[in-house]
Amino acid sequence: MVGIYKSGDNLTYLAAVLDDDSISLTEVMDGFTLLSAIAEQDADILADIEELEQTIVSQRQELQAERSRVATLEEAQAAMTAELHAADKECKTALQEVEAARSAKKAVLAWVEKDKAKWAKQEDQLQADSARVAALLKSSSSSSSRFLPLISILPF
Repeated sequence: MVGIYKSGDNLTYLAAVLDDDSISLTEVMDGFTLLSAIAEQDADILADIEELEQTIVSQRQELQAERSRVATLEEAQAAMTAELHAADKECKTALQEVEAARSAKKAVLAWVEKDKAKWAKQEDQLQADSARVAALLKSSSSSSSRFLPLISILPF
């Protein structure tokens, strides 16, 4: 019987049954029944193997499709990561430019505030000089030598 399984030959089944000359018809029928059951089990096992092979082929195809999908997603993710790094770099550069502009504006503002104070001081000085000139003009209009006080205040 072990030889039947190893050879896989259907004629071996018949040879196994008819091998012995001293067997009765009942024994032959029992042998055929047994061999039929074995052949049926073998057919079931082969069908199961074929079904499993189909399942394996199908799962391999699904796995390959999934690997392709994952590869595509990884490529898309790498591209998105590169875009995000570029955008991040661009934002940092823009921020540095804004900070530099802000520093320059602060420097200009400080210079303007300094000049504003200087100009305010000059304005106060000019207003004081103007008030003095106006007072001198007023007082000189009543006196006969009206240009003498002007000459004394002019910076020559």
